Amino acid sequence: MDYLVIEGYKSAAEEFSKETGLQHSVDLSTIETRMHIREAVQRGDVEQAIELVNNINPSILDSNPSLHFHLQQQRLIEYIRHGRVSEALAFAQTELASCGEENPEFLPELEHTMALLAFDVDNTGTPDQIVDLMAQNQRLKTAGELNAAILEELNQGRETKLLALVRLLCWGESMLDKRAEFPKADLKSGMIDKQTPRSSQASTLSLHSTHMVKLALYIKADLNAVTDLQPASDDFEWFFKVMIGPNCCSTQASRSIKVIISLSAGGLQLVSSRAPQIRFHKQAGPPSRTSEPPVTYQDNRELSTGHDTANFVWKCSECKRESSAKFDQFPDKSKLKPYQLAQDRGQDYAPLVVLDCRGLEFVGFDLRGTWKCVGAESGTVFPEVEFEDGEWTDYDEKTKEDVGISAVESKWERLK
Repeated sequence: MDYLVIEGYKSAAEEFSKETGLQHSVDLSTIETRMHIREAVQRGDVEQAIELVNNINPSILDSNPSLHFHLQQQRLIEYIRHGRVSEALAFAQTELASCGEENPEFLPELEHTMALLAFDVDNTGTPDQIVDLMAQNQRLKTAGELNAAILEELNQGRETKLLALVRLLCWGESMLDKRAEFPKADLKSGMIDKQTPRSSQASTLSLHSTHMVKLALYIKADLNAVTDLQPASDDFEWFFKVMIGPNCCSTQASRSIKVIISLSAGGLQLVSSRAPQIRFHKQAGPPSRTSEPPVTYQDNRELSTGHDTANFVWKCSECKRESSAKFDQFPDKSKLKPYQLAQDRGQDYAPLVVLDCRGLEFVGFDLRGTWKCVGAESGTVFPEVEFEDGEWTDYDEKTKEDVGISAVESKWERLK
C-alpha cells in the first residue's frame, strides 16, 4: 500500500484498499494532484507545477529554499531548451540572481545552468555536468524532489519502505562482501546468485572455499631488445605472498605470510613477516615459533583427503583445516608462458604461471631469483638475469647494443 500511494498509483491503491481492508493515513484523493504536479515538471511545465503546489500549501516552497531554487533552475533550463534566450537572461536576473546572493551554495549550479547559453550540448567537447542539465533525467530529478516535499507536508514518508529496504540490503551486502563470500540477490532477475565471485582479481578468491580456484600470475615489464623472460631452471624457487583464510580457526585472524614454492621436489622455504627467515626440507617437522600458531608444511605430498597432492599445504594444528596450492596448466596445456616483447604495441600484462588454490589466496610476488631471456633480434641467450632494484641490464655482443628489463609489475587474476 505504501508503495502504491507514494508512487502515485491511485486506482491500484484504491482497489488494494478495498480488497484487503487496509486504510492509509493519506487521503487517496491527494494522489491525483501530486501526479498532475509531477507530470507537469516532467514535461517541462514548471509554472503550472508551482501553481498547483501553491494551491496545496504555499509554505511548501517558502520553507524549502533548495526546492524553490531547483524549480526556478528548471524553468531557466526550459527557456534555454526552447531558444528563448532573452527571456532566460531576464528570468535569471530577476529570479535566480537573488537566490544566489541569499544562498551562495546555489552559485555553482546556477553557473552551470547559465553555461548552457555558451555551449552546444550536441558537441562532444561539452562538459558532462552541463549536458546532463538538458537530459530528461534532470526533469525527473526535480519532479522527484518536489514530490518528496509534498509527501513530507502530508506527513507521509519521502520514499517507499520498499526502496529503503532495497537500499539497506545493498548496504548490508557491501559490508558483508568485505568479510566473506555469500549468495547475493540479483535485483534485476529477482534470483539468488549462489556462484557470485567478488571480482576477477586475486583478492576476490573465497578463503573459505572447499573448491579449487585457478589463479594466474600476470607480469608486465619494459623489455629493451630482449624477449622470452622466464625462470632460468626447472627448480626455480617462486617467492609468493599468501593470505590464509580468516576462518582457519575461531581464535585466529587472517594471516599474511611469504612462501617460496619450487616446481621440483626440492625443499620449501617459508618467510614470515613476523618472524626471521626459516629454511627446512620435507623431512623436517614444523619449526617452533611463538609468533605464529603451530602448523605443518609439506611439499608435493598428499592432502589429508588422500585424493590430491599440492606444492604447498598449510594445516592448522587447532582446527585441522588445510589450505593448499599447486602449480597447474593453462588451458592450452602449457605450464609456463615466457613473457615476450610486444613488437607493434606497448607492453601489457601477460600470464606467466597458474596455480590451483584452496582456502588461501596469493596476494603478492617477489621477482628475486635467477631468470633468463633471449635477444629479440640476435637470439643471444642471457642465462643469468638477476634483478637489482627491479632492473637488469647487459650488452648483446651480436647486435652491439645495450639490452635490459625494467619496470616489472605483477598481479594475480582468476583464470577463466
